[in-house]
Amino acid sequence: MKFIKTFLNYLIDPRVKFKGFKNRPAPPDLAKNELGNAQSLAWYQIINPPLVLGGIVLLGLILILLFGPQWATYDPYITARSVLPHFDMEKSEMIAPPFAPSDIYPLGSDNFGNDLLSLIFFGARVTLVAGAYITLTRVIIGLILGGLAGWFEGTWLDKVITGASVVISSIPLLLSSMIMIYALDIQKGLWVFVVALSTLGWTEISQLIRGEFIRIRKTLYVEAAEALGLTKIQIIIRHAIPNVFSYLISLSFLEMGAVLLLVAELGFLSVFIGGGSRFSSDPFAPGFIQMVEVPEWGAMVALGTPFFRSATYMVFAPALAFFVSIVGLNSFGEGLRRLFDRWPFSTAIFLRKRIILIIAIFVACTAFIFQRTSPLTSYQRVSSEF
Repeated sequence: MKFIKTFLNYLIDPRVKFKGFKNRPAPPDLAKNELGNAQSLAWYQIINPPLVLGGIVLLGLILILLFGPQWATYDPYITARSVLPHFDMEKSEMIAPPFAPSDIYPLGSDNFGNDLLSLIFFGARVTLVAGAYITLTRVIIGLILGGLAGWFEGTWLDKVITGASVVISSIPLLLSSMIMIYALDIQKGLWVFVVALSTLGWTEISQLIRGEFIRIRKTLYVEAAEALGLTKIQIIIRHAIPNVFSYLISLSFLEMGAVLLLVAELGFLSVFIGGGSRFSSDPFAPGFIQMVEVPEWGAMVALGTPFFRSATYMVFAPALAFFVSIVGLNSFGEGLRRLFDRWPFSTAIFLRKRIILIIAIFVACTAFIFQRTSPLTSYQRVSSEF
């Protein structure tokens, strides 16, 4: 128990003396052997518990993104394992979904009899790619607005951006997100969530970037660049942005964890991508049945919420997927922060022309994933068999 307590304390605060690992080598002295000890120091800095834990989870999420549909037992777009309630004469019992976890349903089934594990594999692409796009848009907006506010501190531009940030932050994000999603029409799909959650979620990043730009603007190398005749735009691109880029990288993973948490909260309130459809099975009954056209983790939470007491596993399966993803992303972001604090490196490489190639590859990969995720792909595969 003492070892576990010490380990958890180290995860929370890396400055704690970690006596549990008695054989952990101290950072080597680079003066003895510059090349060999530099490599040892690099590994010493890279291997920290949050970074390793987050890296393992992140690798698992990437594998699910790429091969998840192949691991599923069936395609929910073209096969609906709906099971009508009926009486089994052999077992002398009533058979009705949802079904508890078993060999056929490893994580259980929903209220229609669909396998939850297959829905999680297919829904991972929609949920995680949507979270990545929302995070990327938030970071870009926060970098631009926060950078302008910080560099032109005290001007009307700073006051406008800061005022807008204060107004948006004064309204609870969950409530304002619901209002904007329904205002843009939830039935229109993924882009509504990307626009709504990005428009309302940039404020914290903007405030952090503003503070960093104010600090950088007062440094000596910025004053030297101004003395050399560089324009403000050149100084921002060559000196300011590279000095916050490593900070943005670690912040992006933490922000994506926050985005997934918000998506889960919205799902609990029955606000999810596509909105689904509702119909009443009995015109004389007050209740209704909710159906989901697009497999997505938030939608699974929404469908399982009414069965929280009678079939807890319906909520547990997507909640576990959210929990593991959020913990992994937060751990990876924290691990990168510790790494950058101990071992600073130049990020100017990201601002060269090759960044255009990196962005193009990212857009192509996400477009491929979305294409493979859409129902059209499943329908084309079925039609080709005829």
